[in-house]
Amino acid sequence: MDQVESRMAEQVVAIAESRSVETLGRAVSLAIEQRTGSLAIGLYLFKDACPALLFSSHVDEGMLDSYDSGLWRSDPILNHVTATGCCGDGETLVGRDHWQHSLSFRAISQWGFHYNLGGPIRCGDRIVGVLYTAREQEGFSYTTSDRLCMDLFCRATSLAISSLIDSGALSGLEMPPPTKPARQYSPPATEFLSPRLADVAIGICRGQTNKEIAREIGISDQTVKDHLAILCRRLGVNNRTRLAARLATRLFEYEAPRVLTKPDLVAMPAVMPRTMISVTCTRRSASPRN
Repeated sequence: MDQVESRMAEQVVAIAESRSVETLGRAVSLAIEQRTGSLAIGLYLFKDACPALLFSSHVDEGMLDSYDSGLWRSDPILNHVTATGCCGDGETLVGRDHWQHSLSFRAISQWGFHYNLGGPIRCGDRIVGVLYTAREQEGFSYTTSDRLCMDLFCRATSLAISSLIDSGALSGLEMPPPTKPARQYSPPATEFLSPRLADVAIGICRGQTNKEIAREIGISDQTVKDHLAILCRRLGVNNRTRLAARLATRLFEYEAPRVLTKPDLVAMPAVMPRTMISVTCTRRSASPRN
């Protein structure tokens, strides 16, 4: 075994043998940083059908609040993890050509990140959470090697979480039912929009006026009106209100979670109260949350 393999083995063991949230978070942070070059991590466990933050490092409070307020509902990584039980990165799931036009990219780029990666946390036959990381360096997409490393760290984290649950350290966690295979999803052709139409659709979902949309994406008011007419025809509606409602519910028409293969075309859901598991949580400052 060479030094790289030996170090990897040590990191996996350190994660798996963690017996506190703080120790686990620091072990995962160190391993991901050294293997993928990513400093930011977020470890979430599901509670009341929502992801609740357990630990984070090098992540701004505003980004965490944005995720908690409903962004997770349209997160392609979360959809992929719960549907397949496999690691995935946002750019690959959305598609390289669409990535920079997606809500996911916009959501992370405003905090200085260009790529994100996540994987499942399991307890037996259940997916009980998700582990995220994000990379700031532009032009350095996550690779197959990065995803394989993330998979190992997720498996080790799963072992640690299982031990913490067994010991009662995560008494606030409500176990979800066993994960069921996702139903195959075949999106209709009208969901595949050009990047410009997607930009207009996102603005409509946000409640922006034509002038606001035009100013934000750098086109004329008339062009926005033309795109609005195209969207209405494609989605079979005859006014702006119905169009916004159709776009906003697009992601939730199917019961099973699914992998997104197009730009995200849904609005941020209404703000929801943050649900926290009753354990110490670490923010960017690495200080416990009271």
